[in-house]
Amino acid sequence: MIDWRRSPKNTREVWEYLKNEAVKKMRVVTYSEVAEYVGDKVGHEIAPISIAQPLGFIRDEICKKHNLPLINVLVVNKNTSFPGESFLPNEIEADCYFRKRIWRLTVVEVFLYPWETFVVND
Repeated sequence: MIDWRRSPKNTREVWEYLKNEAVKKMRVVTYSEVAEYVGDKVGHEIAPISIAQPLGFIRDEICKKHNLPLINVLVVNKNTSFPGESFLPNEIEADCYFRKRIWRLTVVEVFLYPWETFVVND
């Protein structure tokens, strides 16, 4: 079970977008795209930088705790087409080359995972 009350603001909306848009369409998305979706859902503009905390919660409190692929890796910077520095859990240290390899493999793992089998209880 996920305790949304403990999550950063807009985490549920970010989670919904990743599962229902990015994964289903099998594509990476930008922080700006996620922020626009969240802004539409909550009724006001959201800064793309504000997506970082919800992504960290999704990585640590949902994916890691439930042994799921790190769905947060689908969110990338529009200029670099690569996720932010904290896309990996803190305990994983890797140089730039290895980080890119881990990212590519994790994206494939996310796309192959049967997300419909993971049910979020409110």
